[in-house]
Amino acid sequence: MSDIPPELLAEITPALRAFVESLLIQMAEMQAKIDESKAQVKRPTPKNSWVPPSTQHPQARPAAKPKSKTKKPRGGQKGHKQTIRDLVPVEQCTEVIPLHPKQHSIPPPLTYQRTEKNAAAFASSGLASMHTAEARIPT
Repeated sequence: MSDIPPELLAEITPALRAFVESLLIQMAEMQAKIDESKAQVKRPTPKNSWVPPSTQHPQARPAAKPKSKTKKPRGGQKGHKQTIRDLVPVEQCTEVIPLHPKQHSIPPPLTYQRTEKNAAAFASSGLASMHTAEARIPT
């Protein structure tokens, strides 16, 4: 199918028509090459184009490449020689600091002590007059 309008087809010679159609074919091939090149070009960044550096986020990093899956499990592999750092002998140390964990590392629970000052502040806040409901399961 020709891209030449039908009103022009009636007025041009067959030689001119063949020439115009060959030019249209060349244009289509070039457009296909341009589209292919555009698909291969990465998004412009300040490092690969004229884009100003202010358009890129300061902490922007390149996208991480996907890691290839391996058949090996994580961690040390079977048959792998274990490596352990030997402790320095006590005779060569200038100071030995014994480190022992505390018996209770969880802090004690918070406690609330009702005082006259707390009660007066609660009463003046307006929260005391709010309606409070309690749900109970019938027994």
